[in-house]
Amino acid sequence: MKSAGKKRPGFLLAEALIALMISIMTINILHDAILILRTVPRLDHASELRQQITQRKLSDYFKDQIIDEIDLETHQLSFKRYNSTEQVWHYKKLAVDQRWSDRQFLRLYDANGGFEPILNDVQKVSFKRIKNLLLITICDSDNLTTEMYIHGIIFKQTTSHSLDQHAPDIHVSHDDDFVSQSGLPKKPGGISVIGSKIPSRDQDPKSTKYDN
Repeated sequence: MKSAGKKRPGFLLAEALIALMISIMTINILHDAILILRTVPRLDHASELRQQITQRKLSDYFKDQIIDEIDLETHQLSFKRYNSTEQVWHYKKLAVDQRWSDRQFLRLYDANGGFEPILNDVQKVSFKRIKNLLLITICDSDNLTTEMYIHGIIFKQTTSHSLDQHAPDIHVSHDDDFVSQSGLPKKPGGISVIGSKIPSRDQDPKSTKYDN
């Protein structure tokens, strides 16, 4: 028995293939989107971990070190590091190696030409003194900026390039009960400064007495 209704045209083979291709493309797009959503938190975590490791390394390295100069023109930091074993001062420099434009490194250089890698994929770095803190701003190859605050540093002097022009120059006292001949404190209490005293980390800053 034939139906009295109007016949409906069925899907052609070409239409079925087109519908299948669209379905496959949609599934692929959704799959890629899900992978991106899963990858982004991992990248953020890896980036944060990388920054934390770098900041911890720099904090440990600069702890109780004397900063000699902040050069804002070439975006490099020159400082002195005391070797207690050899009882000598070593001049160091923290700067970006710009010999390779596509892959730059933040490195620690010494006076003998050796270096220690600190961070890779760095586009530029800048230094700024904020009172007794050192602000290191690092811009990576993805134009992401990271700010690191380093404390526990002794600023010896300021130069014409330094942002803080009012910081006093440090003059180490030659009192045998206070410092050794190398200029390092023999016991806690700080380093003698013209018009002031830099307290140690264990000393309460409020209890610091200032010289007249």
